[in-house]
Formats: sequence, C-alpha cells, structure tokens
Amino acid sequence: MDVIVEGKITPEEGIDEVIQTVIDLKAVQHAILRVTCADSDLQGRVAFSQGGYILGGQVAESGETGYAAVKKLLEVRKGNYAILDPGRTYVPEVNQSLWIKGEKVIDRLPHLPETVDDLLDHNPESLAQKVENSPIGRIDIKTDRSEDAMSAPATTVEDVKSKARQLDLSGAKTVQQLGIYAVAAVVGTYIAINYGSDLYFYIIKFLTDMGVSL
Repeated sequence: MDVIVEGKITPEEGIDEVIQTVIDLKAVQHAILRVTCADSDLQGRVAFSQGGYILGGQVAESGETGYAAVKKLLEVRKGNYAILDPGRTYVPEVNQSLWIKGEKVIDRLPHLPETVDDLLDHNPESLAQKVENSPIGRIDIKTDRSEDAMSAPATTVEDVKSKARQLDLSGAKTVQQLGIYAVAAVVGTYIAINYGSDLYFYIIKFLTDMGVSL
C-alpha cells in the first residue's frame, strides 16, 4: 500500500485532525488509517470509504474487529499514524460495513460511546441505499473503480459533455472579430489617405462604363 500521509499523534495534534485529513482526501476512493499507540502495544488499521464513512477496523495483536477495534484505535492520544492508499489490494479484514460518519466520530472524541448505535446513520433508507450501491462495503478493492465511488462525488471529470471540459470560445471569437475590424479600418484609412483621388477616378470610370448616369 502506498503511504499518502504519515505523522505523529499528540495531545496538541490529535486523532481528530488525522480523521479530518482522511475525510478531505477526495481523490482517494478508499483509505486505510494505520494507528500505533506509543504507550502500549496497540496497533491496527481503520478503513474509510469515500464520503467520510468509517467502514470498520482491526487490532493487529488481538485480531479484534468491528466497532470495538475502531474505538480503541481512534481513542489513541499519543503515537504514530499513516494514511494508506490500498489501491487494488483486497483487505476485507478491516471492514465490517459499519458506515459510521467520520464527522460524528470527531464530535465525540476523545471518548467515543461504548456502542456504535449513537454513531450510526439514523436514516435506514439512506444506509440501505449506500450498502446496495456499494459492494465495496465489503471493501473488495480489486477493481479499478468501485460502486461505492459511483455514489460519491467524482474527483475527475469523465463526461465529455461536462461544462468543466468544454472550452467557451465565445469571448475569443469576439476578440478575433474586433481584431479583424480594426485591421480593416486601418487598411481602409491608409488607402483613402494615399490613393483617395485615384480611387475616386476609377470608381467613376467603372460606373460610367456600366452605363450608370451620374
């Protein structure tokens, strides 16, 4: 897995700022937060989905998973962290489809509730839709683009008809037209000043030859 960001967890720069950093990584579809506690042997990983949802976690030493693991890891006050991009790596052990909104966790830190109920989305229809549209809820990251990312805001423009990819040339055309008019005016003025009398003679002769009575 590629390391995106790493650093230290301190009382001054706590885990809440680390979680916010993960949430703000819009270009990463799925991120893994690795946490190591400086005061114990506690170490583990927490899985995030695009949109700021925490999917689950696992404590390395005990193999504990689920909300209990997430709670222990995100209550670390002093240690190290690394935010990883799993790419296509298959990591089902760190995901239990919890779908906890990261902002709710930040609001409850430094002490998270004993049960996950207070952190869950209270709109069951919304949660069901996320799970239905997101097989990545089982964090199968072997594909290039998960269905979870389909329901999340796109980080790149894919629609060729998108306004973001259409160059508005109306302004450029206007400037181009003004330039042509300006050049024509300069040329016309030059001809009128230097060849005005000759030009008048040829015009009169042409009209006379055409039978126009002047």
